[in-house]
Amino acid sequence: MSSSSHAFSGSSVPVTLEFNNNGIVGINVVNDASVQLGGGVDVEATGNGAEGLSAVHSGSVRFQEYDSPPRGVTARFNSNKGWAGITSYEHGSLAFWHHVGVSSSITAENNAGVGLGVGQNSSARFEGPGTQTASASLTFNGNGSPFGGVAVFQNSTVTIRLPAEINGNTNDGIHIWGSCFVDLGVGSSVTVANNGRHGIHANHASVMAINGAAIENNAGHGVAIYDNGELSVWGGASITGNGEAGIHAWNGVGIYLSNTTITGNTDDDVSSGRGSRLGWSTSTVGTVNCNASDTIAFDDASCPGNDDESDQ
Repeated sequence: MSSSSHAFSGSSVPVTLEFNNNGIVGINVVNDASVQLGGGVDVEATGNGAEGLSAVHSGSVRFQEYDSPPRGVTARFNSNKGWAGITSYEHGSLAFWHHVGVSSSITAENNAGVGLGVGQNSSARFEGPGTQTASASLTFNGNGSPFGGVAVFQNSTVTIRLPAEINGNTNDGIHIWGSCFVDLGVGSSVTVANNGRHGIHANHASVMAINGAAIENNAGHGVAIYDNGELSVWGGASITGNGEAGIHAWNGVGIYLSNTTITGNTDDDVSSGRGSRLGWSTSTVGTVNCNASDTIAFDDASCPGNDDESDQ
């Protein structure tokens, strides 16, 4: 679809749309085109040779529930064979605003590549009205290499403020690279768990905000963040049971915690060094490994450890 607008709605009668087993992309929205998938739509784009859904070159896709009559959206982008189940790339945009009392779900599972890929000045936003989001769900589970559940690249943004699972992916749960911003939580239940590498892996001046999410039982670090990034965690979030550190920060990273639990990780619960900053309050933090000579600690944080560089 190019340079045009398309709307699909089942607001009166449910509508099923299938875009399965195509040679390249199931739904391809490009060159300033826009697609709206409205209430009452059940859309499936699975088993395609590349992506299930692609919004590129300023293409945009909006999942839009209708209030009257109240109907949700069901969308499945599973088992695609190329780069991603869902992708927003080169100024592309994806958006979904969830309404109270409407049941909707969006899944990108078991794709050969990443579940959701957002890159090159693009965005994806999944939001709802504060805490009243229990009837919506996002699932990015069981996806493959090289990045796993969600990948965000090159000046892009991802907002997930709905209940979400990012679990059991081959590589990282969320992989972030290159001046990006990722926002998880705000009164919703988000889990990043059981992924084959890190729960969250952020590089190159990226910013991560985690409100109330659970990051647990990942094979590597719960959160690994490097190179002048920033990490803020609050709202009852927990980082527990990961195979390496709970949070591992290196090279000018700022970590700010409030009302957060970081305990029971295999290595140190918080490990940082080389010009990083640690600050937390009203939080439970287990073992800490850093060095006062190259780390700034404030509020309740301190640096009692030895600054382990073994995994750099």
